[in-house]
Amino acid sequence: MRIGSGVGSGATKQDRASTGFLKSKFVILNEYKFVNILLIIILFILLIIPFFIYIPNISNESNFLKLTMPTCFVKKTLGHNCPTCGITRSIVALYNNKWGMSIHFNPNGFLIVIALVVQLLLRSIPIIVKKMWVPWMDIFQMTIMGIGFKVLFLI
Repeated sequence: MRIGSGVGSGATKQDRASTGFLKSKFVILNEYKFVNILLIIILFILLIIPFFIYIPNISNESNFLKLTMPTCFVKKTLGHNCPTCGITRSIVALYNNKWGMSIHFNPNGFLIVIALVVQLLLRSIPIIVKKMWVPWMDIFQMTIMGIGFKVLFLI
């Protein structure tokens, strides 16, 4: 059957509905590509920020962003460290090749950096591959990473 846009073009109502469905798929893929480009930019910024953070006794003096470490609300209220205490110091120490300090501050700091790099790579797949299964793969990997981090921070 020939698909047209008007009456008398030979297209049935079902044919026009199916082409509308196909067009909506491509619009979703375009929006999904745009969102992934934004996420790549955000992830890239998150990966380079620790290079510019100065924390005394951890960072090099050449870093120009000097921070005063905030107190943790959980530690202040409950008296013990929360699972994310020391993540910033851990990542900054990791970026300055101080592996021992990084593990001392929070052993999960390097996992956060690895997760950011993996996400940066996975966000580029939908831009390169234009298949309908890619969003489903994305939902699956995000679910797996979410469960993994939940288990990691509960242990």
